[in-house]
Amino acid sequence: MQQELPQWLPQDAWIAFIQMRKAIRKPLTEYAKKLAIKKLEQLKAEGNSPEEVLNQSILNDWQGLFEVEKSGGNGSGKPAWEKPDLGACAETAAFIRKIGSKASPSQQEWLKRWDVEHRV
Repeated sequence: MQQELPQWLPQDAWIAFIQMRKAIRKPLTEYAKKLAIKKLEQLKAEGNSPEEVLNQSILNDWQGLFEVEKSGGNGSGKPAWEKPDLGACAETAAFIRKIGSKASPSQQEWLKRWDVEHRV
């Protein structure tokens, strides 16, 4: 069942978000799509561009939809509550290395960025 999108919702960004969720192996159910559209509507009412919200989630492989991060925030490109715990990140990197080829494409990409940023 294909849901009709509101006129204010950019179709290209929406489709890209759906594709990204499939790529990270977290596809949206039809009900979850309805909830995501409601969340986008709420964020839009708060002054966030739905396209920017979607693009931000796509760029960062975020499962959810969040207020657009304003430049100059915490410098991480993520909401303040999502600052990385470096110890946990190092453990995650070790785990991804351990599972090797079984890691998802997004996990492999994250590991590449981690290795570059931390000169591993």
